[in-house]
This record gives sequence, C-alpha cells and structure tokens, in this order.
Amino acid sequence: MIMGGSVHTASRVSLESRRPTTASCLTFWWKGFGEASDLNVYKYTAETVLRDPIASVRTRQSSWWNVRSVTVSSRNNWMPVFEAVSAESVRQQSGIMLDDIEITTGACLPDSYYLLFKSTGDRADSALLMLRDQRYRCATLWYFLSKSDTGCRIRIGTEQRTNATKLWTRVQFGLKQGPIPVGIHVNCGRDKEAFAAIDDLMVDEKECWQLAQSTEVFNCGDAEKRSVPVDRVCNFVWDCPNGADEQNCGTCDFATDTCGWNVESGLNKGKQSWVRKRAGELEESPPVDWTGSSKGYYLLNHAGQLLQGHRGEAIAVAPTIRNTNYMCVLQFWYNYASERRQRTECSKGEFSCGNGVCIDERDVCNYVDNCGDGSDERNCADHNLGCNFDTSFCDWVPLVPRGDFRGFWQRALPVLYPNSGPTRDHTTGLPEGTLPAAPPAPVTTSAPVCPEGTFSCGGGTEECIPQSQVCDFKRQCSDGSDEAQCGACDFSQDMCGLTSRDPNSKYLWNRISTQDVAKGPNKELPIKDRNNNPQGFYVAYTNTNKDVPYRRNDLLTPILGRIAHSCIVSFYSFMKPKWVMTLRFGVEENDTSLMIPGLHKTFAEVEGHNTWTRSAVKVGNWNPGYRVRF
Repeated sequence: MIMGGSVHTASRVSLESRRPTTASCLTFWWKGFGEASDLNVYKYTAETVLRDPIASVRTRQSSWWNVRSVTVSSRNNWMPVFEAVSAESVRQQSGIMLDDIEITTGACLPDSYYLLFKSTGDRADSALLMLRDQRYRCATLWYFLSKSDTGCRIRIGTEQRTNATKLWTRVQFGLKQGPIPVGIHVNCGRDKEAFAAIDDLMVDEKECWQLAQSTEVFNCGDAEKRSVPVDRVCNFVWDCPNGADEQNCGTCDFATDTCGWNVESGLNKGKQSWVRKRAGELEESPPVDWTGSSKGYYLLNHAGQLLQGHRGEAIAVAPTIRNTNYMCVLQFWYNYASERRQRTECSKGEFSCGNGVCIDERDVCNYVDNCGDGSDERNCADHNLGCNFDTSFCDWVPLVPRGDFRGFWQRALPVLYPNSGPTRDHTTGLPEGTLPAAPPAPVTTSAPVCPEGTFSCGGGTEECIPQSQVCDFKRQCSDGSDEAQCGACDFSQDMCGLTSRDPNSKYLWNRISTQDVAKGPNKELPIKDRNNNPQGFYVAYTNTNKDVPYRRNDLLTPILGRIAHSCIVSFYSFMKPKWVMTLRFGVEENDTSLMIPGLHKTFAEVEGHNTWTRSAVKVGNWNPGYRVRF
C-alpha cells in the first residue's frame, strides 16, 4: 500500500470470504516505510460491514519485518480487511508492506497490551486519543507516569496529571459535550527516557456525579478520633494508624466473632441458616475445626426439617472488599455431610456464571473475574463500554500527528525495565498479561516396551515414535509426553528435562524449594519464586560438591528439533549485584563430550538484579540437533 503523494489518506485491501468460525488465528507480517502510518485490521461481514478494527498497528519505517496475530470469531461468513491510514500530507513516498498472511484454526496465544507514549525529547511532541461515540458522559482509566523532572503529563478531560506514579493509578473524568471534541492528551518534556501509559478505559452513559462514591466515613476508634472515607475500608491498605479499617474484612477463624460476615440479615433466617458454633457443639457436626482443634469455632449450616417442596437457603454476606484484581484469591475450608447440590436459577438482572454463581449483569466484561471461573470475562469482543487495548484501540481513535511531530499513542507490551514503560499491564497485573495455567496432574502408568531408537509415549498407551521426533515442537504422542520434558518449566513438579552439563562439578543446577530456603541457613537465595509464591520452586546454581575444584557448569535442555525463525525463549532470573555474576543464554550444537560445548552462539547476557527479572530472546533459525544452554 503506497500512499505518498496521493489525495487519499486511506487504502484498503481484502481477502476472499471465509466460512463462520468460533475461533481462528489471523497472522500477518508487516513493514513500514517513509513516514508513520496506521494499519487497521477489520472483520468484514455483510451484517456488520466494517465495525471497530480487531487490531491496530502504528507503523514506522524499519529495516525488519514485524509479526502480529489476532483471534477472529464470527457467526457469519467473513473476510479480513487491511486498512492503511496516513497523515493528510506527507513529504515522501510512504506506506505499509504486508506479507505471509496466514489463517489457522483455533485462538491465537494471548498477549496483553496497554497504550504507551514515549518521549522524543522534543517538548512540542504530543498525542491525542479521541472517542468516536459522543453519547457517553463519564469515563475511568488507569494511568502510569514515569519519574522525571521534565517528564510527561496527561490531560484527561478537564484534569491534568503530572506526578510520577509507582503503580497503576485510577482516575475518573467527565466527557463533556460541545464543539470541541473531548480526548486524552499527552505531551512530554526534554527527557527522552520519560513515558506515559494508560490501560483499561471504561465509559458510561451516566454522569460522573451519578456514579460518585459514597461520602460516608469510617471511624478509626483511636484516641485522635481519626476517620477515613468508607471507600477505603477493606482495600488491603491501612488508612487508620491502628489498622482498624482492615480488621473485619472477611479473614476469619471465627474464634471470637464473625469478623464482619453478616449472618443476622433476613437472607439468613429460618430452619436452615449459617450460625457460629464451637467444634462438636451440635450432634454430628465436625468435632474439630480445620486446624484439628476441638476448641475452635466455625460457621455451621445445619439443615432442619423443611416442608415438602420447600428449599432451604443460607446466606452469609462478607464485607465489601475493595481494590481487588485477578491476583485476589479467596481461600476457605469446608466440610459437608452430603454431596447432593441443587443449582439455582439466576434472577432477572443477573448473569449466570459457568460455575453456577450469579452476579450482577453490570459486572460482566469489566476486566475483573467476578464469577471466580472467568466466565464473565469471556466473549467480550462486542462489549463497547470498555477497552483494555489487548487487540485494538476499540472506539478510541489515535490521531496521526501532522508536520514533524514524532510522538504518538501506541499499543505496547509490558517491558523488562521500569525506566522504559510499565513492567505489567493493569488488566491482569502480570508481565505476560495472562494467568499461568496450573500444571497437569501426573499420571502414573507402566511404560510400554518400545524398540531401541524409539520413544515410549505415556498415558497408558502402547505408542512408540522415533526418537528424532521428541522435542521437535510437535505433539506426536496423543498425551503430549514427547514434548513434556523439553525445557519449558516452572519447576513445580521436576526439572522438565533440564540437566547440568557436568553432574560431578562443584556447582550444579538444582531444583530448590522456597520453603526449604526460608527454613535453611542460606538467606542469599530468594524465599519466593517469580510469582511471589512462598511455596514455589525454582532452579539455582549452587555449590553442591564443595571439595571439587570450580569449573563453569551449564544448564542444558534436551536436544531439540528444528527451531523456527519466530522462536522466542523467555525466562526469569534472580542475581544480586554483589554476587558479581553474569547469566549467559545461547544455543549450542550437541556434542558427545559432557564438558565441552559444541558449535554455539550467545544471544543474551543478564546482569544482577535484586528481584526476579524477565528476559525474552529471539533465537532465529537452527537445524535439528541443537539445544538451549544457560
């Protein structure tokens, strides 16, 4: 698409029509040249024509090709449409090149994005984000500003924010109507390292004053008679000096009271209700609490005699918990005498979750897992009241700056170092933007007897495959066991096929339990894994054989199959600067010697940090027979 010198600022190209799909992954490679342009990707159907783009990319001139994937779902026949948009006037031939467009069955691997504005060092540079639909009256967003004396500032609505933030910060603002369009404006000073980011925009047709938070206050009960707004109660932050605002917030062993749980309401009356009881107080009730103490207390729901055709229901309501997100976990212990359960129908105005829970319909598609199983945050593609920027700009339009301005809003992934952007997006709170999946439960089976030179698949089958097909990034075994021990690992179960080059060296790579570190004498190692879990595992380079002379010892994956051009290896490392160590990552050719690496190439060197630090490295094309080494 070449647009330089044309009177038209937009150009479109489409592919042939395709059948309906529940989930297809559209992948394409792009490269920009000349001045900056916008590349928008649409899902065209005869029913909806061109709605909001399913993906938006800001293209700039570069010497390399960039890849992008987006998941498409459609109930009707559809076709992909690529749209290139340039500024109204350009001084040189400019445009976008597309190549290797591929559509495969199944959803793409998810990424999570935010909008990022990077300073260019020119005080005149700025960017504006406009909302297409003018019927909305109030908006909220989360923003992040870097620390800099000459850094960025965001003007959102009638407010201007200039102070640096250490965390994502929420702001609510009015979308006033009038001849001047309302937008989100950002500009930066002379500091080229400064940046501003926004995420999780939500809009509402109500005025902000109608959505205003409560003006009630909570009395701290201290000698100074301090009080805090009730909206700061139970938000996991001590606002009262004595912490009274976080005392009765649901965490409870019921030893003295119900800790804020309401069991006195009219919803919890009748022959079947929740009551606080001592262990074993009622006949046939559990004789001990969850800790095994006969002196403990718990909430008990003891079903009485109900009239025929009537259903008993007991409801204990927790205090209002604020400031929660995807990382919030509710943990409780339960003991019941019958497994017979009856699912209830949700009322009008409620959403029925996949796990049977009923929630308010207004809590659907708000970037919070209110159901507990994530079902309220699925199928939100047509939900136009919010935008998390994971796939596109939604209803917000990033205006292409004119003239020599080089600043612009761009969708960005979390970065490695906090001086160049937020290290986590707001939607999920994780560097990857997605929640880690629980490891599958191990299956104990008897291994089948396979001929020499072949691999025995698990899962209770008699499958045998050639050894050359193991760790080739393709599942030949029906249970996937041929790709299970190939180096990708969270170390929760084992080493996933990773081994030390020399098992008899002074220093070995060992699987470490964070609980053992916390109890042991070595306080230099981290007591939490990279997920901040005090019960996790990781692999560490430790002095295992103290009487053996020191020699460098690498951590190796098994021999891998063909490594594709698009292959990216990501890992987390923890090294204190005082250790004076460097972690090198690379690829090497397999060698029959245990001690000497074969043909190899180093791709990255990681220096010490006092925290878990993520690295992501593109390794390029490699023939079968190579392996990754640390």
